[in-house]
Amino acid sequence: MRFGLWMSGGVVVLGGMAVGAWGADSLGGLVVAPAGAGTLKSGVQVEVMGVTDGETWWTADGVAMHGAPTERLGERAREQKVSVEVGQRVVRVAVRVEGGKGASGEEPSVAVEMDGATGSSSSRGSDGAWEGMEVARVKGETESGTVRVAVAAGKWKTVADTDGRGAESTGDIAMTGVLEGDGKTVVVVSEPTTGPAQERRLELTDKAGKAHASTGTEGLGGTEYRMTIFEFSDVRPADVAKVVYSVRAYDQWVEFRGVALEAGAGGKVEVGTSDGK
Repeated sequence: MRFGLWMSGGVVVLGGMAVGAWGADSLGGLVVAPAGAGTLKSGVQVEVMGVTDGETWWTADGVAMHGAPTERLGERAREQKVSVEVGQRVVRVAVRVEGGKGASGEEPSVAVEMDGATGSSSSRGSDGAWEGMEVARVKGETESGTVRVAVAAGKWKTVADTDGRGAESTGDIAMTGVLEGDGKTVVVVSEPTTGPAQERRLELTDKAGKAHASTGTEGLGGTEYRMTIFEFSDVRPADVAKVVYSVRAYDQWVEFRGVALEAGAGGKVEVGTSDGK
């Protein structure tokens, strides 16, 4: 979809070395921060936990690590199977993002992407921190790449608010009524592939006034439009009284240039953020 892995934070820890933020358009004025996680002005903290080929782990600047940052990440890296073509190999980048509850009072949404990305997995710990791993296919000779982490922590904007009894359209966005498929309640949203990067959510409210968040999503993309299928396993179509589709922009980011994609290949990692210098 986009290039470089996405991640959020202002001052970032790379291989045990804290690096200050640079401006988004010019990479100058490096500021060395105390050791520890970096922070954006919004309070979002970011850490590149490590890079791996599935077995060996190393820091963003290529220094070998003694195993995975956490047992869970190590298991996830070994379990993820990705097919490759001749001349390709697979790398995984682990990211941790915490803090920075925005105007919505919710934990921020995080989007992590990189060149050749094939998929990702993420979860939140008991402390609310977001932990994710992005998987990418890279050319065999590629030693370094760009990683970007975007964060959405602002207010949600309601795009559509209906009773779910029929299809609705608002501008370029179209939404089906409440459907049933494979024993689940389903709503499908179609929207243009162009436009700002946004986090999307669809919530249902039942006739008793209880809100229901989607329990699964599936995306189908085209050149001009994408469809997102929102699934709900804890409410029946007949019990739905309200459907609300909302978005919020990914308006904060940190970009890492020169992240080592193989052990020992690192060097100077350049960092830019949405905060500027």
